Amino acid sequence: MLFASACAALAFGQDSSAKPADAAPAADAPAGDPLRAVFIDVSGKVQWRENENAPWQEAKVNDVVAPGVEVRTGLRSHAALRVGRNATALLDAGTLFQLPAIAQDGDTLRTSAAVKHGRADFKVDKVGLSNDFKVVTPSTTLAVRGTEFAVASGALKQVEVLGARKNAINAIELKYALNNNAVALSGGSASSSSVQHPANAGAEQASPPSTTATQIPTTSQGEKERSAGTGPSPAQAGGSADQSRRNRRTVLTQKASGAAGGDNSVQSRIEEQVKVANEKVAQAVEYLLQAQDAVAVGEAQRDVLLGLQSLASVHRDRARAALAEHVSALDDAHSLGATADAGVEAFDRRAGLVAADFTRFDQERQNAGAALESIRSILGGIGNGTNASETGDGQVFVLGSPGNDGGNGGGKGGPDDPLSQSVNSLRTALIAMGDAHDSAGAGRDQMAADRDAVV
Repeated sequence: MLFASACAALAFGQDSSAKPADAAPAADAPAGDPLRAVFIDVSGKVQWRENENAPWQEAKVNDVVAPGVEVRTGLRSHAALRVGRNATALLDAGTLFQLPAIAQDGDTLRTSAAVKHGRADFKVDKVGLSNDFKVVTPSTTLAVRGTEFAVASGALKQVEVLGARKNAINAIELKYALNNNAVALSGGSASSSSVQHPANAGAEQASPPSTTATQIPTTSQGEKERSAGTGPSPAQAGGSADQSRRNRRTVLTQKASGAAGGDNSVQSRIEEQVKVANEKVAQAVEYLLQAQDAVAVGEAQRDVLLGLQSLASVHRDRARAALAEHVSALDDAHSLGATADAGVEAFDRRAGLVAADFTRFDQERQNAGAALESIRSILGGIGNGTNASETGDGQVFVLGSPGNDGGNGGGKGGPDDPLSQSVNSLRTALIAMGDAHDSAGAGRDQMAADRDAVV
């Protein structure tokens, strides 16, 4: 009740000519009577402007703003606003906040709040009217169904709906209410501690000086003897009646001193208690906000660690896949290397065989050349009449055959005939050359196949 009355006195009871009321309402404001908002707590660097084209100005407690206002908070800063008749908004550090619409449309309170980036906590009260409260972010619009919630918007998390810092909001509201409600005095009483109540002043002037509380009245010797035997009477000093009188006198003295004013007056004690309560509430608010900041930092660090863990897991999986591919490639390389080594070895072996075939081919070609040269020499000698004789019947004997009977010593066409031997040598050399050529060709084809297998 104190908080509501304090906010209403500023946000709804001021003249319409006040500076914040001159601000034009937002273009999308709903139909109805426009309402306003008031700053109830400001800590650190907090600024606001009437619209997106207006200059920024420093925010102070009790600043009243109209629909369309933008609020921004710096690092290690926060602000709280009472929005319209039914809501309180707590803005976290690094927040850009806007109130496009605050209005009462009949029995409905319509409010639109925009969290462009940062975090804002909301507490929507039930004040006997219907609540139509919406929160707009760069990516979505949230229709509020609960009474306490928080919205965080950012580039990394996009949009999050969280639980509101209810205790911090309540403490801020209590602090504002205590600072904006004075103690009322009835009648014509004065609130100054230097002014004494007339009745108390007259009573003090008319009263004779009182005896001290420790003064003991005189007694007779007989009373002393009876007191020694039975103890002090109730009326004597030290008795229960005397103690009661002193207690009542002390109470009356304290009451008179309090009613007369001074440092121990009721008004002074109330103000001192209010001051102490304000300090404790301020300390509690600061503690709650610091605790919330620590929680937010812890959550951010946790999110960063989770992100790093996820990234490390992705890189680990990729490294494992690359390692498996590398091992497979090494296995394939080893297999291909073994195949290549076998192919090279076979290629070298067949190359040696082909070289031997070519060497044999060259040797046989030389033998064929020698045989051919021998044949040419024999045939040339026959044509010149050397190493040949002709018998009477016209037969020719080559190379001085010993007889004409075709014996072992020679004769025409004999196995020992030099011409026949040369022809046989030539034939053998040509056959050997063909075999060597065929073997070399086969080896060359096999070398090409080995080369293709290795490549």
